[in-house]
Amino acid sequence: MEHALISSLIASIAGLYYWSPKIFGKKMNNNIGVLAGLSLLGGLLLSAGSNLINGFLDEGDAVYLATSNAEVWNQDAVEFLNVIGFIGSILLIGGISLALLDLTVSIFLGKGSNDNVNNPWDGHT
Repeated sequence: MEHALISSLIASIAGLYYWSPKIFGKKMNNNIGVLAGLSLLGGLLLSAGSNLINGFLDEGDAVYLATSNAEVWNQDAVEFLNVIGFIGSILLIGGISLALLDLTVSIFLGKGSNDNVNNPWDGHT
């Protein structure tokens, strides 16, 4: 489920960058958009991937209970993967923060590009 939620978040942010000239009348910074997308993708792989592997190692959903980890196969691996998942969560927060910061600076503070806003994709239709 975590994969689907974060993937839809990545698609929503990509759509915001793609359609920002038509929605807001200004372009957002594509370089920051790529960086935010890569941060979200890395966070998705680290966070959800480590949780998936922990599921195979029999870690339950209630990781805050002391007795929930009593039957885990390899306690050290689970704790290491929990740290990896935390690093992935930090990357996710960083990617979302980058996208929101770029939205604020480009659109609301007016620093975005006005170049070719009526035809942002150079279409010939």
